[in-house]
Amino acid sequence: MQWDSRLQRGRATGCDPALAATAGAKHRHHGTSAPDRPRSAPGFDSRFRTGRADPGKHSLEAQRTNALCRLAALTGKPLAEYPRAVESCTTAPRMEQPIPVGDGTALLRRRPDVREAERELAAATARIGVATADLYPSVALGASVRSTGAIRDFLTTPTNRFGIGLTIHWQANQNVARERIAEASAAAKLALASFDGVVLRALRETESALTTFSRDRQREGDLATAQDRAREAEQQARHLYTGGKIDFLPFLDAQRTLASADDAVAASHARLATDQVALFLALGVVGSKG
Repeated sequence: MQWDSRLQRGRATGCDPALAATAGAKHRHHGTSAPDRPRSAPGFDSRFRTGRADPGKHSLEAQRTNALCRLAALTGKPLAEYPRAVESCTTAPRMEQPIPVGDGTALLRRRPDVREAERELAAATARIGVATADLYPSVALGASVRSTGAIRDFLTTPTNRFGIGLTIHWQANQNVARERIAEASAAAKLALASFDGVVLRALRETESALTTFSRDRQREGDLATAQDRAREAEQQARHLYTGGKIDFLPFLDAQRTLASADDAVAASHARLATDQVALFLALGVVGSKG
């Protein structure tokens, strides 16, 4: 944006860029007397700012309404039943506590995708033990009841016979069991590779979120400094214009520079809030109970 280039030129020369523009305009019009300079009409600046801000107001209201609908969908409610507490929110959320730190492994294990991959790996490893159990003989305890004798004595004490014994089953051909073991081992290796991929992706997302959050915080500080300088330059240009020292164009340019700085700071606040959400999601903090 134009105010960035002016800020860089101002830093290179050791002065504020907007103030330098104001001083240049004053130098060009040095020979004109104060009574001949145009004066600002009462209420003109406020009408100018209001008329310029109106076109973007409707777009911002539409974005806000869409965000409320998305929030209702995320909470599993109809679109008209979004949380009413956030309807009056006019400021982007800011982090009020330090970033959670601690054991990196414990932080990563909070993520749902890491938990899912870990459980899948554990299940695949357990299937190897299940398949290995087929190599051993199976022992079963059996019981038998029978009645032997004439039909008229059926199920009477003299004809009843009872038996209890052990049954041992041994599979001579163990190729099938060994193939199942090999299949379970291959599935476990696949689950391990998938687990490694999930962990690496979690590390990448966390590192990217931390880097983006850190850089955007630094950028927000630079934009706030530029906003303060633009506001100071606009105030001085207003005094110079009211006093007839400069014409309207330098004053209008100072106002435009301040408006651009305000927009940049507001956009930076929104971006930083999004970065905070992305950071907490990467760390597995949002919606985690431990």
